[in-house]
Amino acid sequence: MGKKQSLIHAGLLLPPVFALLLWSVQQVRDIDLPVTGLLLLSAVPALLMLLYEAMRALRHRTLGVDLLALLAIGGAMWLDQALTAAIIAAMAATGRWLDDYAAGHAEREMSSLLAKAPRHANRLEGGQQQRVPLDAVQPGDCLLVKAGEVIPVDGRLDDALAVLDESTLTGEAVPVTVHAAALLRSGSLNAGDAFRMTATATAASSTFSGIVRMVEQVGRAKAPVMRLADRYAFWFIPLALLLAGGAWLASGDVLRALAVLVVATPCPLLLAVPVAMISGISQCAGRGVLVKSSEVLEALARATLLFFDKTGTLTGGKARLVAIHVPDGAATDDVLRLAAALDQMSNHVMATAVVQAAHERGLGKLPLPTAVNEVAGAGLSGELEGRRVVLGSLAYVSSQLPSLSPWAQSLQARLDMEGASVVYVARDGVLLGALELADRLRLETPRALRMLKRFGVSHIAMLSGDRQDVAEAIGHGIGVDEVFAGLQPQDKLAHIHQARARGVTLMVGDGVNDAPALRAADVGVAMGAQGAAAAAESAGVVLLNDRLD
Repeated sequence: MGKKQSLIHAGLLLPPVFALLLWSVQQVRDIDLPVTGLLLLSAVPALLMLLYEAMRALRHRTLGVDLLALLAIGGAMWLDQALTAAIIAAMAATGRWLDDYAAGHAEREMSSLLAKAPRHANRLEGGQQQRVPLDAVQPGDCLLVKAGEVIPVDGRLDDALAVLDESTLTGEAVPVTVHAAALLRSGSLNAGDAFRMTATATAASSTFSGIVRMVEQVGRAKAPVMRLADRYAFWFIPLALLLAGGAWLASGDVLRALAVLVVATPCPLLLAVPVAMISGISQCAGRGVLVKSSEVLEALARATLLFFDKTGTLTGGKARLVAIHVPDGAATDDVLRLAAALDQMSNHVMATAVVQAAHERGLGKLPLPTAVNEVAGAGLSGELEGRRVVLGSLAYVSSQLPSLSPWAQSLQARLDMEGASVVYVARDGVLLGALELADRLRLETPRALRMLKRFGVSHIAMLSGDRQDVAEAIGHGIGVDEVFAGLQPQDKLAHIHQARARGVTLMVGDGVNDAPALRAADVGVAMGAQGAAAAAESAGVVLLNDRLD
C-alpha cells in the first residue's frame, strides 16, 4: 500500500473511530462533549468517498452495493442519527482499507518473489566461466550453479547429483537430492555443492518466469464474490429501497426506513471478501498449489465433472527403460545415445526416463541437437551430428520413413498385446530400434479420486492418447467412471467442450498436448513440477509439488 493510499485511508477511518471513542467516554464518564457534531463531521469523508464512487459507477452504467452504504450514511445525517452515521462510515472505511491491504499483500508477495529471481548466469565456454545476463542464456548452454545460487533457467543436471531447496516452488522446506539427467527447475536454490547443468529453455520460458507471470495475474484479479455482490445489487438495492419505503408508510416513522437501509448495508460482505480471497490464495501457495486468480476458487467449489490425462498425471511420470529392441546386428547403446541426445530438449516424462537411462549406462556426455521440433503427443525431430534423427510413436516415425519394415510391425503387434509404451528411433530415414518404457501408477491416485468424489465431483473421466485396452486397464482399476483413449489434442478439447454443457468442468494434465483442454475447461490444473510450460501457462491451478492429493 502506497503512502498516498495510507493517508487516504487514515483520513477516512480515523475521524469516525476518534468520534466513536469520545462518544464511548461520554457514555461512561458522563462528560459534556460536543460528540453529536463530531460524529456527524466524522462521517463526511466516507460520505464523499462513497458519493464519488457511486457517480463513477453510474458513469460506467454499473451499480454497486456501496450505494446502500451511501444512502444509509446520508439518511442518518439527514435524520440527525449521528451515531449510526459514524458507525457505518467506520465500517465502510475499514472495508476499503482491508481491500487495499489485500492488494498490497499480493504486491508484497510479488516483490518478495522478484527479489529471489536470478539476474545472471555462469556460462561455461571452452572451460572458462563467464557471467552473462540471464536473457543471454540459450538452450544447450552449459551452466555452473554455485552453492547458494538460484537455478537461473530450466535444464538438466550434468553432474552425478545435486541438493536443492525447492521451497520457493513447492512450499516444502526439506532439501531434495536429484541425480544425473534430472530435470532442474529455475527458482530452486542450490543447497549443496556447485554443479553443472545444460539449459533446456530460455529464461522467459522457464518455470520461475511462469510463476512470476501467474502471481502478477493473481495481483490483478478482482474477487468474483465482489462481482457477485455487485451483480446482486441490481435487484437487491431496489428491493431494499422498496422495503424501506414500505416500513415508512406502514409505521409513519421515517426512522423505520433508515433502520432497513442500515440492516441492508452489506458491510460484513465488503469486509470479508478481500480477506477471504487473499487468505485462500496464500494458503494454497504455502502448500505448493499456485492458484492464478480468485475466480478459480469460486469455480473449484462448483466443479462436478473431472477429466484426467493419463501419462504423468494419473501415472507417476517416473517412467523407466525396460528394454531396447533393435534389428539383428544393431548396437543398443547407439540407439539409446541418439534418443537421449534428442530427448535432452524435451520435458516429457518419457524423455526424462530416456536421458536418465543413458546416464546410468555411462554413455558419456550427450551431443546437443539443433533445429529441434516437437509435435505434442507424437515425437521429436532434429539435427544431430549432421544427420536427421526422429523419435516418437510408430505412427509419427513411420510417417517420415520411406517404408515400414516388417520387424517394426511385428514388434509393435507384440508390445501392443503387453500394453507397453514404445519410443521408436530413426536416423536419415532408417529405423534403428525402439525403446520400451514402463510408467507406474501414482501411489496417491486412488486416494485422490476418492477424496474428489467426497467433495462433490460426480463424474471422473480419463482422456488418453494411449490404446483403448491399456487405458481401460488403468482407468477402471482406479475407479474412473469413463475412459476415452487414442485421443489427439483436438479430441481432448472436443470432450471438454461437450462436457461444459452438462456442468462445471475440471481438467488435470501435464503435457503440451493437454494445454488446449486445460484452457478450455472451467478450471485447468497442471502438474507443474515435471509438466510442460505450455500446460502451466494454460491452467488456472498449478500443482508445484506434483502430487494429485
